[in-house]
Amino acid sequence: MYSSKLSSESKRLSVRNLATIGIFSVLMIILAIAVAIPAMSVLYFSLFISSPLIAFLSAPLFTFMLLKVHKRGTVLVYCLIMAVLYLISGTPYLAAWFVLSAILGELAMSRPNAYKNFIWITISWIICSLFRATNGMIDIWFFSKQYLASGVSKEHFNQVAHFYYSAPWVLLILVLTAIGAVLGGYVSAKLMKKHFVKSGLLR
Repeated sequence: MYSSKLSSESKRLSVRNLATIGIFSVLMIILAIAVAIPAMSVLYFSLFISSPLIAFLSAPLFTFMLLKVHKRGTVLVYCLIMAVLYLISGTPYLAAWFVLSAILGELAMSRPNAYKNFIWITISWIICSLFRATNGMIDIWFFSKQYLASGVSKEHFNQVAHFYYSAPWVLLILVLTAIGAVLGGYVSAKLMKKHFVKSGLLR
């Protein structure tokens, strides 16, 4: 009975696990900002390259986080942290969008041994990346008044809306983001196996 209780507790996210998720979430947020801010000055880069690049560069951090914590709920907490960030920034509708991302991303990791499987880790990361890539689209589609009130010019709004109201362009952005996430997952798997799994630092 004691062994069963111990096993149950070991499956729960500990304070240390939550701290690890928090640290890596902050690192991924900083990386995303570092890519997004310079990209804002070039419209096409911002729309078509920013999200795929973030998906690619952040993948090793996401993968390491999941392998390190190695417990269910990791993706859920990560996405909820992102949701809280959007809530604090004054965009509660995007917070709700990331709650849905949290549910779907965590479902992808609900299979047995998913935290040892780079394929499922990558699938979960694709889900998270696609939700991040659609943030601007949600702004334009459903909250254009709030978007304009944030200080953007009408000219910039029209330029962005031209692409976000076009199904082929939206599909291209999502496909490029998915490709970035897949490539990031592939590189991450190579890095983790070569430098961390063999050394025993990761399971």
